[in-house]
Amino acid sequence: MSAEVASGTGTVLPDTAPQPGVLAGLAISPSFWVGVAITGFWIAAAILWPLLAPYDPFKLDVLSPLAPPSLKHFFGTDELGRDVFSRVLAGATPAMSIAPVATLLSIATGTTMGLLAGYYRGWTDALLMRVFDAVLSFPLVITAILVLTTLGPSRVNVVLVIVILFTPIVARTIRVPVMAERDLEYVAAARLRGESAWYIMFAEILPNVTAVIAVEAAVRLGYATFAATTLSFLGLGAQRPSPDWGLSIALARTHIQVAPWTALFPAAALATFIVGVSLAADAIRRGIEE
Repeated sequence: MSAEVASGTGTVLPDTAPQPGVLAGLAISPSFWVGVAITGFWIAAAILWPLLAPYDPFKLDVLSPLAPPSLKHFFGTDELGRDVFSRVLAGATPAMSIAPVATLLSIATGTTMGLLAGYYRGWTDALLMRVFDAVLSFPLVITAILVLTTLGPSRVNVVLVIVILFTPIVARTIRVPVMAERDLEYVAAARLRGESAWYIMFAEILPNVTAVIAVEAAVRLGYATFAATTLSFLGLGAQRPSPDWGLSIALARTHIQVAPWTALFPAAALATFIVGVSLAADAIRRGIEE
């Protein structure tokens, strides 16, 4: 994962150029492109749903509650007569406004912690790992309840919960390759040049673990989406009248036997997005390993 090349001055420097074999493999990988297509569709839906939705997802129609799927309402209507198809499209927006932000922040903080733990080792590594063990010892639901009942349910607080939970996982993943990189010649050469530890971590080691970070980011995006919708399902995230997928599934529980489509289609939307992200992440991981 960390190829090295010799510069003209004799200093050993890391080769940070993308591996052409990985890119070529992704270019011909059907699972990668299927995953990208599915993920791209829902990202587009989150942005363009006002143009794509045939009805206002918030408009009530008391004359058509729990109408089954038809040519008029492709996915039927919910208990308030709202078009389920329009709400599924609009429901992508809450998911896309939380999951990518939470993933980005988790990757940034987790990568920084992983670099510190892997580079310094010793007491720094031990301290960070024990803190992470303490955080990970609490289940998602318990941590979410503690934070969100204290601060209140909101998008910002949901992002905060996800970042708290995912940062230790990302840090543990990044720590392992960093520990391997710090003992290579290009790092020793940087120390001999008098470079600071922060420069070595972020300018020398970080570029050589970007492949691991990319895979971790793709995986975390799927988990972050699932976590955000789970919190909404539990009433700790999005609130009425949001078309959030998790909230829609929760509200549909009371009449799922007579109108299963009200829960089926939001659940299918969530499942397809996570499957799409997982396909792309798995293709990237296999391309790097090969």
